[in-house]
Amino acid sequence: MTEDVQPVRHDEGEFEASHGARFFWQSWTATDQPVCALILVHGFGEHGGRYPYLVEHLCAANIAVFSFDLRGHGRSDGRRGHINSMEDYRGDIAAFVTKVESQHPGLPKFVYGHSMGSLLVLDFVLRHPEGLAGTIISGAGLEPAGVATAPVVFLARLLSVVWPVFPIRLPVDSSALSRDENEIAAYESDPLVHNVSTARLANELLNTIDWIKDQPQALQLPILMVHGEADRVNLPSGSRSFISGVVFPDKELLLYPDGYHEMHNDFDRDAVFSDIIGWLLDRV
Repeated sequence: MTEDVQPVRHDEGEFEASHGARFFWQSWTATDQPVCALILVHGFGEHGGRYPYLVEHLCAANIAVFSFDLRGHGRSDGRRGHINSMEDYRGDIAAFVTKVESQHPGLPKFVYGHSMGSLLVLDFVLRHPEGLAGTIISGAGLEPAGVATAPVVFLARLLSVVWPVFPIRLPVDSSALSRDENEIAAYESDPLVHNVSTARLANELLNTIDWIKDQPQALQLPILMVHGEADRVNLPSGSRSFISGVVFPDKELLLYPDGYHEMHNDFDRDAVFSDIIGWLLDRV
């Protein structure tokens, strides 16, 4: 006898965030009464539709998932890979959290950030923890090794003020994302994926990394960090160092010995999803 599988409802649309920009959003829900909502903030050069396995597992556990394409990414407004300042991203995330709250008033809300999204989420929750039940950080970009090369850092620092929209093509190594060749092929053929960062965005991210590293003791939310130990895009030492400085008692770091950068698209993903779901359900 097989269990009935609850069909997942997929909604999408646009919302307006800071400075009047329009953003493409999506949500996935299995029931009208989910146990909590996970707000997903994607990584650099990608979009919110690249997490189908994570969405599938969360919805099976009756966890609603909400995601939007960051400005300059995917199907959202904005020059590709550009912001004026991190305040742009903070305002965009705040607007989306407000949107999710309006759709599910009072539902526990967790914010999940992957890679570059981990920096945006940490920057946000360190400043605005109110109304959130916790945060999950995947492949934290606190010790970037794959794209933060010396030439990229030099150009970002030099041109951020005098030529902020100068395009820098980041050396993204798709083979470092996953051990699954199918996932690498999907990434490389995705028309919404790009590798362009402006000097201003790169410099803002570098400054944000420095700021976050000085702030772990200020975190006032439950936090789960997941990181593949074979991640050569963002080194796991960044997650280890940050979590060791967190004084909030509800903190956890899970490392996966052979895991690559995109744990949600890697061979160990089922174990990662089980850990994430267990952590979420323990807090609702």
